[in-house]
Amino acid sequence: MAKGWARRLPPPGDMAAAAVLLVAMTAVRVGAERETDAPLAAVLALSAVIAAGVALRRSAPLTAYALGSAGLVAEALSVGPGPLTPVANLIGVYSLGLYATPFRALLGAPLVLPGVLAHFAPKDDSSVTQVAVVCVWLLVWGAGRATARRREEMAELLRREAVVAERVRIAREVHDVLGHSVNAMLVQAGAGRLVLDTDPARTRELLMSVERTGRDALTELDHLLGLLRAEDAEPGAGTAAEPGAGADAPAGPPNPAPPTSPD
Repeated sequence: MAKGWARRLPPPGDMAAAAVLLVAMTAVRVGAERETDAPLAAVLALSAVIAAGVALRRSAPLTAYALGSAGLVAEALSVGPGPLTPVANLIGVYSLGLYATPFRALLGAPLVLPGVLAHFAPKDDSSVTQVAVVCVWLLVWGAGRATARRREEMAELLRREAVVAERVRIAREVHDVLGHSVNAMLVQAGAGRLVLDTDPARTRELLMSVERTGRDALTELDHLLGLLRAEDAEPGAGTAAEPGAGADAPAGPPNPAPPTSPD
């Protein structure tokens, strides 16, 4: 149970970034002259909510951005917009595009509008400014999505290269198995022909050896072809298979899997 909770915790780097952001937001709020009568506890609580969104940005990007946007709206409407809050929201929207699945990234994109409008509404900025800010936020989200797509394409390319390398390894093993087995069978058959009339018992042993060699070759060949059939049924599965007869055959490269977010 403890290990399961440990896996769900945000990465240490994200937690450290959130802690630094929380300290900076608190310092700015406390150091500047307060324009509202809101209690300091409320300011710190909202800052903690916004920082929590940064901490969760990689492990749960949609939840993190929704949490950060909710903190942004609540802060702007209750205690006034903070100078560093847009920075945290930009980090969140970029992480939403980068780490969330395509569907969840699209689902979270509309959250940009209420967050930006709530933050800039108390400042009485023009509608043109607000639209420009929304466009900037969406461009940052798009940059995250573009980076995610490039990562997915690279992971797919590496996976295909791994499959090709594994098939080359299996082809070499098939060549080695057939070459060694056929050569051994030819030698044994030739020796049996030489002693066919003079030593029938020795001839029988050689023929039995030819049979065993052929059966072993067919068994190993069936195993190697089974690996190829498994790759055709499930691409990339053969890269994790154990080598067959060739003990000195080079192992295929690992099959990389792009990281996925549970959110």
